Amino acid sequence: MSDIFVLQDQIADEVSSALKLKLAGEPKKRAARHTENTEAYQHYLKGRFFFYKSTPDNARKAIDFYQQALTKDPNYALAYSGIADSYTFLGGPFGALRPAEAFPSARTAAEKALALDSSLSEAHTSLAMCAFFFDWDWAGAEREFRRSIELSPDNAMAHRNYAYRNYAYLLVAIGRLEDALREAQRAAELDPLSGASAFSPGYVLYCSRRYDEAIAVFKKALEVDSSYPPTYSFIAWAYRAKGQLAEAIAWAEALVGKFALAPPLALRGMLYGLGGRHSDAMHVMEELKKLSREQYVSPWQFSLIHLGMGDLEAWRKAVWKAYEDRSVNLLFFKAYYLDTIKSDPVFQDIARRVGFP
Repeated sequence: MSDIFVLQDQIADEVSSALKLKLAGEPKKRAARHTENTEAYQHYLKGRFFFYKSTPDNARKAIDFYQQALTKDPNYALAYSGIADSYTFLGGPFGALRPAEAFPSARTAAEKALALDSSLSEAHTSLAMCAFFFDWDWAGAEREFRRSIELSPDNAMAHRNYAYRNYAYLLVAIGRLEDALREAQRAAELDPLSGASAFSPGYVLYCSRRYDEAIAVFKKALEVDSSYPPTYSFIAWAYRAKGQLAEAIAWAEALVGKFALAPPLALRGMLYGLGGRHSDAMHVMEELKKLSREQYVSPWQFSLIHLGMGDLEAWRKAVWKAYEDRSVNLLFFKAYYLDTIKSDPVFQDIARRVGFP
């Protein structure tokens, strides 16, 4: 084994001991290396670093590094799983690829990873994401999530995906909020230095309408990682739900200041509309249209601004287009959407077609 691998395992063990955290069972499993090629491993670590930054540009950088890892070791299953997760992000709520383009690529990479190593926990999670986010196959997704945890029950990465990006999201979407909170809290315990894991219990609390508790968790998550976009988004959503629109707008504006992405822009535009600032909302709409000429912007984002401005016909058209695109946002249609629209026939029809239990 190369000296760099020995050193990395030693560092991992020392950090684990210092924090007194059982992050992932045996030290060798914690590293989850599965290659003896030093360069391939270094490229993989760089890919993982950029992937966790949770922006479209960084997801693309991650894919580049994972592909470089595969040029050094074509049988590196973890690199394929990393590619799958990156495409999943790009097709997801904060991504910038059409789902029909992102998820077939994600599935191909996940299946390749499993063909190389059927016991790879991360690859089962990657495949579960495709089943959940694109196929809308609740049972199939849950089966893969459970298989992932069975294979690596104390793996921080698996639980982070499992609880935040995967299983907790699934459980919220299908209405099993108590189970979702338990899994999200487990993720936060296993990966306490992750902004995504710190965020996840707050998201479940928000969807449970426990807004003050959610805000407290979100603000604590920002102390862990102030660069994780969803945390800002859901602080804004939570303040809106509490009727504190000025606070919601302030957080949405802070989010846009940090991340010039479509979802933050859409959220800000919706809140401007709800606050009667229609000219500001229209200005945001134009910003989104400009962005859509450079990259894919989900119709869902435009639907939010139409909804905020009270233009229900435009909202209906946009949300139907989001359904046709299989927008991932629709999976959380019932969980955190504005209550005032839930009686609309289009809302109810789409919720039925998505197939919520």
